[in-house]
Amino acid sequence: MSNNDPFNIPDSVLVKASEDTVIFNEKIFTLPLWANGVPDNLIIWAEDEWVENRTEDRNDFGYNRAIHRVDTPGMIVIKADVENSLTPAIVIFPGGAFERVVIDKEGIDVARWFHKHGFTCIIVKYRTFENG
Repeated sequence: MSNNDPFNIPDSVLVKASEDTVIFNEKIFTLPLWANGVPDNLIIWAEDEWVENRTEDRNDFGYNRAIHRVDTPGMIVIKADVENSLTPAIVIFPGGAFERVVIDKEGIDVARWFHKHGFTCIIVKYRTFENG
């Protein structure tokens, strides 16, 4: 991980974004998408969720992570630097074709741009399934 990255979110926090409220620092926290647990059990993985840092097309901080086998959705919230009743927010659904969640290039990196422009960013870690 790069020490120069203000959104230096470790893999362990990304995985726990589905389970509990996790306060990473004063600006970033995670929480489950469903407060009382997922209302159905349509997707249940036999293996644990895992994060892959792909070798191609890494960002300036050395990341191109994808989260695999997500069966419990969650959110990563990056609060704006200035908070007031008019602080805009945006919800980001990273790509990944429902097989994985491309959390850096299509989530955290997008949030970096919006955050720089005064937005609170909410990145959704949605459930994934196997292709076919």
